[in-house]
Amino acid sequence: AAAANHAPAQFQLGEIYRQDNGVAANSRQAADWYERAAEGGWFGAQMALADMYARGDGVVRDPVAAHKWSNIAAEMGLDPYNADRDALAATMSEQEIAAARRQAHDWIAEHRHWDEGAIAAISATKEKD
Repeated sequence: AAAANHAPAQFQLGEIYRQDNGVAANSRQAADWYERAAEGGWFGAQMALADMYARGDGVVRDPVAAHKWSNIAAEMGLDPYNADRDALAATMSEQEIAAARRQAHDWIAEHRHWDEGAIAAISATKEKD
């Protein structure tokens, strides 16, 4: 199912690789599967990927990518993660935050069939912070 672009299955594979659950832990493999699931719209994968980019776990540390994925997940329904996104933003420059928001906006615009309201929400917050 994961190979057939089934986001929940891709997320589960990411969890298996990240948590050493039945296979040897491999953060790079976990990040790859989370990325696929995140691109498929799976919110849990978006937050897991944001966390991995924020910490440099299995990927090169990238606060812009971390903020992007955290912003997408938060704006598309995972409000409890706003605090994580805001804490990350406190460590970033205004230019980095703007880049992350632009990337999140573009991603949501490209996937607008999921939630048109999320595009407006990110647009409205572009000038915040």
